[in-house]
Amino acid sequence: MSEEAAPDEPPTQVTDQPTEYKYDIAVSFAGEQRDFVQDVVRGLGLPKDRVLYDADYKAALWGEELTEVFTTLYRDEARYVVMFISREYAEKEWCGVERKAALRRRMMTQGAYILPVRLDSTKLDDVKGLLGTIGDLDGLREGVPGVIEAIREKLDAVMIKQTDPADDEPRFGEVQTSQEGLVALLQERPHSWRWAAFASVLVQRREAMSMAMRDHRLAFAHPTGERISTFEQLQELAANTMYDVEQVGQQMNGFLLTEAFQSVFGTADDETAADPDGIVHAATRLMDFYDRYLQLAQRVRGVAAPSRFINVLDTAARLVDKPLRGMEDFIEEYLELVATMPARLLAAEGKNIDQPVEIRIHMDNELLEELVRQLKDLAETDEGY
Repeated sequence: MSEEAAPDEPPTQVTDQPTEYKYDIAVSFAGEQRDFVQDVVRGLGLPKDRVLYDADYKAALWGEELTEVFTTLYRDEARYVVMFISREYAEKEWCGVERKAALRRRMMTQGAYILPVRLDSTKLDDVKGLLGTIGDLDGLREGVPGVIEAIREKLDAVMIKQTDPADDEPRFGEVQTSQEGLVALLQERPHSWRWAAFASVLVQRREAMSMAMRDHRLAFAHPTGERISTFEQLQELAANTMYDVEQVGQQMNGFLLTEAFQSVFGTADDETAADPDGIVHAATRLMDFYDRYLQLAQRVRGVAAPSRFINVLDTAARLVDKPLRGMEDFIEEYLELVATMPARLLAAEGKNIDQPVEIRIHMDNELLEELVRQLKDLAETDEGY
């Protein structure tokens, strides 16, 4: 098959095309499958400046920083990326660079963008970042002619119909209030899915504990079976509660600072490195601290005690109020951040947004002083001894 002269550089503009893409297709493959891929590229019969195939751009790519160039090409400049999947493709570093760029684009676009063609027994789930739910072609069964025909049909459909502008609007992750919705979010992984997934778990766990929170606000607790009758026992329970509330806050702070917690979200500019199971687990464990605060209050209020101890017990139980408010404020601020993220990202025109949301957990010093005063007053009465 004869070779035409390769273009010196990628074209700067496209004429007579319905969209702004520089290329109709870009091909991503491992070198071991070059013969198959080249037969497909040449068999399509498209102008070379409409197909991103590395062999046609040797001069343009010579000396360039390829990581940056490929990221731009595979993320922004092709209508479709035809990805030829194989064992070698799953293993090679440069294939990973192209794949990450294409995946970032897919997260921002509705409809098909990555068109996988399997050239051996490798499954999509075996390739980092790809999901088995994406439709693919069996290249061994279809052969070069079948792959060519499928690509032509895909391109013809785009050229014939007037594309709905909504098809190219970015898709962003939304907070899910049901388990089914969360599962779908984790499978589809639209842009910013990792933050939406984390927020979804926070919301669902908080809803599951809403009855316990209502009980706490009503100062209600079921009897625990524990009984205290002396001032010393009361003093010990109050002190232990204070220490426990403080310890939960310290443990939460340490939890949030661990590398294991931070790593589940991937990096700022690479959502494909995020760990879906890790995000769900981390959010679940964070809400376990919320649950611990409620349990501490229930434990204190559930104690059977003389009536003269009731005010002290109620004050001790309310030591969790300020930390719980801190967690509630965090959840609401986080939900607002996720809700406004689409508009902020679009306004940022692709630039990363760094806006951390803090969990402010503090002991209520005024309530602590009140607790100490109550204990002191009780100790000074004859009944306190």
